[in-house]
Amino acid sequence: MLLAGAIGAFILTGCKIDVETKVPLSGLMSEGIKAGNANLLIEVAACNDHKDSRNPSDMLIKVRDAVAKAFPVAVYKECFRKEFNSYANFEIPANYGQGSDAEWAATKGVRIMSHRAKDGTFSISAGLPEDVRKGLEASSKEKYKIEAFKVENVRMHIAFGNDTDQDLKTFAFGTFVQNTPVVGSELSMRKGATYNFRLSDVATALTFHVGLGPVGSTSFLTVWPPN
Repeated sequence: MLLAGAIGAFILTGCKIDVETKVPLSGLMSEGIKAGNANLLIEVAACNDHKDSRNPSDMLIKVRDAVAKAFPVAVYKECFRKEFNSYANFEIPANYGQGSDAEWAATKGVRIMSHRAKDGTFSISAGLPEDVRKGLEASSKEKYKIEAFKVENVRMHIAFGNDTDQDLKTFAFGTFVQNTPVVGSELSMRKGATYNFRLSDVATALTFHVGLGPVGSTSFLTVWPPN
């Protein structure tokens, strides 16, 4: 991170932007789009002003203003310190399930889309609206000059909970599962268990560009329905 500039320009570099959400598998295998929430965590140098801890830091103020532009639907929740890092936490909408292109186009925030194939399996893909990408790019170039606000700095985390009454057969590819890289592997999701996925850098970048239908989407998980 760097806070510098003879004219007071604000530059935030090398910081992480994490998007985290939790999705029940039953909601992906049933008709309709369901509404939920996601956390948007942005690493900052400090939460509080170094001269007066009762006030937010200049960096936090700038990040809050920039997020309002990049994520108009984001709601600021808090700034907290975890170990040696500080994070600004925002809440954004998350939607998951099955729907038509028109229905998905009307949603805001994170999209966890499920498409049922002819063989009965469900292909799961993730997406973010195009206006989010444009907002990130604008924030990195305009008055905020937050260099970290770029697509390549976004990390997508999805926790899938198996809330069905059966273990489910799945196949994951191009992702991290429980912090282990998976190129392509079968995975049995135990009933009642939660599995943490983090999309690869390439897969995350594609979330800003994928189409809404099964042809345009880039899936990272296939789920077999319960018997």
